[in-house]
Amino acid sequence: MVNLQYIEVMSSISAQLRLLRGGKKVGIKRLARDLGISYTYLSHIERGRAKPSEKLIRKLADYFDVSEEDLLLAAGKFPPDVQKILYENPKEVVLLLRESFTPYKRPDNS
Repeated sequence: MVNLQYIEVMSSISAQLRLLRGGKKVGIKRLARDLGISYTYLSHIERGRAKPSEKLIRKLADYFDVSEEDLLLAAGKFPPDVQKILYENPKEVVLLLRESFTPYKRPDNS
């Protein structure tokens, strides 16, 4: 599996897709044909005009042998297990994130 550490996980899917295509030296038309999608759609994704579906993200991860989770995050999507946690425990997730990552101060409501 290719290591995507050279690409920041939260960078855009368009930047990751361009880098992956460049690394594998595959043209946009060939990639689109190999994935069974239109190259116009793929071009829109690379230019930030469209977001890929989760199905396409799975295909891209398989094609380039990279982490599906990294591509999901780059596309602004959460993996299904994380979506479930967020849906079932929204308040707890917010509290945990604040406690874990920031010195959060509540706004003064006086």
